[in-house]
Amino acid sequence: MKNKTLIFDIDGTLTKSKMPLDPEMAELLGGLLVNNNVAIISGGSLAQFKGQLVAYLEDYRENWDKLFLLPTSGAMMYVWNKNTGNWEEKYSNALSIEEKEDVIDAITETLEDFYDEFSIPRHFLNEQLEDRGPQMTFSALGQRADYEDKKKWDPDYAKRKTLQKILQEKLPNLSVKVGGSTSVDITRDGIDKAFGIKNLLREQDINKKDAIFYGDEIFPDGNDYPAVKTGVDIVEVKDPDDTKGKLREILSE
Repeated sequence: MKNKTLIFDIDGTLTKSKMPLDPEMAELLGGLLVNNNVAIISGGSLAQFKGQLVAYLEDYRENWDKLFLLPTSGAMMYVWNKNTGNWEEKYSNALSIEEKEDVIDAITETLEDFYDEFSIPRHFLNEQLEDRGPQMTFSALGQRADYEDKKKWDPDYAKRKTLQKILQEKLPNLSVKVGGSTSVDITRDGIDKAFGIKNLLREQDINKKDAIFYGDEIFPDGNDYPAVKTGVDIVEVKDPDDTKGKLREILSE
């Protein structure tokens, strides 16, 4: 495959939740970068992208000009500047101080009713609520929770959907979405993976017919589902191993 733009979710697609990119996946992505664009879009922060992914693609730095980072579900976008050796911000939709204060108040008030019912540890809020600029992310078990604990906390999405509904009522001018396995993401209205993908296509002058999105939650209420609205080809994967198999097929063509 050549001259395509392959767009990937992170957790559940390229890696396990918050886990680093493994050597095999790094090699596969590096192989794709030789002849294709690779874009990464997820609810994580830029710092998370760098630590979880980019640090493990160092051997492929010469092709980073074809690597695009879209943190916070595409609310911001970064491209590699070969001349400066830095990631350059193309756009950002940062929340205001007032909007962030409203989010903190809404979450603090909501948690009082759900600490015990939803088995949410009583951490200091700064261990559970992360300011990602354009996005505030509440992770019920904390940012560094064990992967297996995360999987067990809300397998049917019921807790996250309840938190989403209540917080949305408290924050009518913002958008509250189910995020990762234990989290909800709060952004300005209209910010989701469809927003990010459309901006990527426009900023880089990419025809949607030449783009493919890979994600593990492509179902209603899944955090990858908005990608369906963009008109790009969609590939649903079960887990990172499934992604690896599909990428091996592409690279062997």
